[in-house]
Amino acid sequence: FSIAWMEDSDAGKFASETIKTQVQRVTKRTTKSHVTTFGDLKIESETIGNFESANPFVGAELADSEVGAYNARDIPLHTAYWQYAHTTCPKAKAAAWNKLQTIVENRKADEALFTAVKNRACEGLHGCTEEMTHSRMTLKDNTCHRALINAVHEACPRREAHNTGGW
Repeated sequence: FSIAWMEDSDAGKFASETIKTQVQRVTKRTTKSHVTTFGDLKIESETIGNFESANPFVGAELADSEVGAYNARDIPLHTAYWQYAHTTCPKAKAAAWNKLQTIVENRKADEALFTAVKNRACEGLHGCTEEMTHSRMTLKDNTCHRALINAVHEACPRREAHNTGGW
């Protein structure tokens, strides 16, 4: 959402565009993450100019947000690969390789866990696991979603000290 939001803000109509309009437009553009609205929604009718300043690059061609965009969950994997690929010292390269392999193995374990959860939840329901894997749904119950996230966060292992845990 952030890159799409920043690009939209660069081209924004600060005096007339409302926050609600901007959120709706940017949500449609966002394909690599789930957009969630939260907080005080009373400000939706206010113009973005009340919160964002005019950008000197308004009207400039927007960058392609798909180029170099990664799923947030993949950042540790891409970072570890980059470190491995760009390290020249043999000892450091071996350490970087080990870290990369640890991340790959942890991802496999996470995928196996969540595949098992999907299989159990969809037991006996034709096409359910496929739909659960590939569909995107609008969040309708923030309280339920928060409870689920907290349960996953508490029950699932934290793979790295700087990761939030939960998957």
